[in-house]
Order: sequence, then C-alpha cells, then structure tokens
Amino acid sequence: MTFSRLRFSILVLSVWLLTSSSGLGQELQFQSLDELINHALSQSPEEQIRSLKIEQGRLAEKTAQSSLFPKIRAYGTWDDYLQLPVQLIPSEALGGTPGTFTELQFGTQYQLNLGIEATLPLINSELWNQIKAQKLEAELIPLHSASQQLAWREQISRLYYLILLHQESLNLAQLNAEAADSIFSSAKARFELGELEPLPYQRIQANAFSSKNQVALQESQLNKACQNLLRLIGESPNQDLILLEKLQNQKLQAIQIDYELDMLPDWRLAQQQTQLSAQRLKEVRSAYLPTLSGLGRFYQQTLSNDFNLQEKNAFEVGLIGLSLQWNVFSGGKQRLASHQAKIDWEIAQKQEEITQEKLLEEKLGLQTEVVQNQRLLANFEKVIALYEDNFHLAGVQWVEGLITVDELLQVQQELLDQQKHYLGTIAELCTAKALISIRSQSSITSR
Repeated sequence: MTFSRLRFSILVLSVWLLTSSSGLGQELQFQSLDELINHALSQSPEEQIRSLKIEQGRLAEKTAQSSLFPKIRAYGTWDDYLQLPVQLIPSEALGGTPGTFTELQFGTQYQLNLGIEATLPLINSELWNQIKAQKLEAELIPLHSASQQLAWREQISRLYYLILLHQESLNLAQLNAEAADSIFSSAKARFELGELEPLPYQRIQANAFSSKNQVALQESQLNKACQNLLRLIGESPNQDLILLEKLQNQKLQAIQIDYELDMLPDWRLAQQQTQLSAQRLKEVRSAYLPTLSGLGRFYQQTLSNDFNLQEKNAFEVGLIGLSLQWNVFSGGKQRLASHQAKIDWEIAQKQEEITQEKLLEEKLGLQTEVVQNQRLLANFEKVIALYEDNFHLAGVQWVEGLITVDELLQVQQELLDQQKHYLGTIAELCTAKALISIRSQSSITSR
C-alpha cells in the first residue's frame, strides 16, 4: 500500500513538472515595436528562407559562369558487331570488270575505344549574354528579399498598433459597460418603484447588454490580431502576447518624410527587372550569330576478331580543331522568340513606371496622413475632457429627471465615438510614422 502511494505521488509530481515546463516560454512580452521586429528577424522562418534564396542566387550565377570553362569528357565504348557492314566499291579498282561492283566487309567483330575529349567555347555571343542575364537575375534575389522584408516589417507595424488600438478599445468598452451597468442598476431601482416607464427601462437594459457584447467583440478582435502577429513573427499562435506599450502614451514628435524613392527596394527591383528584360532580348537576338568552339580529342582504338583484346595492339589517334555552328533557319522560331522578348521588355518598362507612381503616391499619402492626424490630435484631449464632463452631467441630470433617456444615451454614445476617434487617430499616426521610419532605414541600407 505504501509503495502504491509512493508511485502515485511520483506520477503526480512528474505530471506537474511536465505541465509546468510545457507552460514555460508561453508568454511573450515586448516593450516596443523595435524589440518586436528584432525578435521576429531572428525567429521568423520567412526571414531564414530569404537568406537561403540569396545564397541560392549566388550559386546559380556561379553555375552559369562555369559554362565558359573548358569541358573535359572521358569516354569508353566496347562494341561487338554481330554483322559487319558491307560496302560496294567499283570492281575496276580491284582489277575486275569495269562497270561492276564488288562487295567488301570492313572492320573487325570486336572494337574497344578509350578516349578523352576537351571543348572550349571561343566565340559565343548567346552564351555571354546568358551569363550576364543570369548575373542580373541573381542580383534580383536580394532585391526581392528586401522588398518582401520591407512589406513584412510594415505588416508587423500595422498589426502592432492595431493590437494597441484593440487593447485601448477593450479598456474603453469595459469602462462603458461598467457605466451602462451602473445606469441600468439605477434604472432598475426606479422601475421597481414605478418611477420609470417600461420603454425607457428596457432601452437602458438593452444598452447595458449591448455594452457587454461590445466587450466580448473587442476581446475577439484583440485575440485574432495577436494570433496573426504571432504567426507573422514565427511564433506559435497559442502563446500569450503582451505588448507593454500604451497607445495614449506614445510620444508624438514631428517627423520628416525624407526617404528617397529611388532607393526603395521596390523601385530598384522594377529597374532591375527592366534591365534583365533588356538583357534577355540581347540574348535571344544573339542566337542568330554563329558560334566558334575549340575541340581536342585523344583516344585509343583496339580492333580484333578475337574476344580477348588485351593482347592486341592499340591504335592511338589525336586531333585538335575548330567547330563553327550557325543556325541559318529554324522555322521562324527564333524570330518569334525575339518578338516575345521585346514584348517582355516593354512590359517591364511600363511596370517600372507604375511602381514609381505607386511609391510616390504612398509617400504623399503618408505625408498627408501625418499632417492631418497631428492637426486632429492638437485639441483632442480638451475635446475628450468636455465629452466626459458632459456624460457626467447627463448622468446627474437624468437621475434628477431633468433629461430623458434618449438624451442620456445620446451623450454616452457621443463620448464613446469621440474616444474611439481619438484612439484611431493616434493609431493611424503611429502606424504612418512607423512606416516612414522603416522605409527611411530601408533607403539608407540600400545605398
């Protein structure tokens, strides 16, 4: 009995230790947006994939350059001719009757060839253009990665301030629910005394229930935003995410939009795409030109009608030469490929123009958003204080019977709307400034 109890105690202790250790590390806390992004850079698998793709691009460029080096090939063949080929030669050459032919068989039944061959491209415009295009394509990969990382950072920033907004909105919803519940308690007491009609009482009761539902809705939105952010930074969605910053405590200093558009990854990526398309066009057009290669070959040939070739003499052959190739006609395929490459180049040019206009529009939009939101926040605190005082006075006057339920609920809704507008303005301003800061850093890094 004692052993069974001891075993049960050990089992309980083990389960407690396992559950305690599994709970460790399930809570993530961040003091600021920069701390969150730094954590994501070291944790996110997307960032690791981008690094691997850059390395993959370097290897592809080296692979393309290897085609310029000599190619050496060793080979060997062993042949057993079951039937030797027959050749017809004029009989006159062998002293026979003129105008007739004599059948002759050439060769031996068994043949062994061992050799080595080397080739080197000497003049090949298409090959050189392929290598240049591959180099430009390899340079596209870091730009692609920088563009993706910029969008990734901006998405993290938007979610970060969205979560801060949801946290503040949740606090407001809870305060509003408490205020609505307090009004409902007072209304219930008056209704039970017969001092309040059923319709005003039910409206106040519905407002209290609606306020509680709003709390649940804000909690759901907050949890969803946290899960999205955890996934984005490479963490498990079942962890608890705690952002210690407060939206209303943000320092809202003035900021200058000074980043250079032509240094942004998207701009440079569009330019590189245009250059690559132009290089591909050169590559296709250079396929019309002839190619010249150097060739060297050395081999040994052993011939015999006996299966055992080791005792036979080997004949050595060596040669060097040049190989000229020129595709004169290919059924119009080359002309169509050239036309397709020209269209791709024109599309890349138009896409570059669209990208530049888009980035300029985004910059002007951020500038307008910062200026307008800073102007809105200038007097917001005074406005919020007035609406809070109005709600307090409305509550007192309603208890005294000086105003109706409609007026009380209207004043409460006005306060709630202004608080949401205030928090939304702060969140938009903080997000815009974060995006400007991220793009400025990206512009400096790209130089």
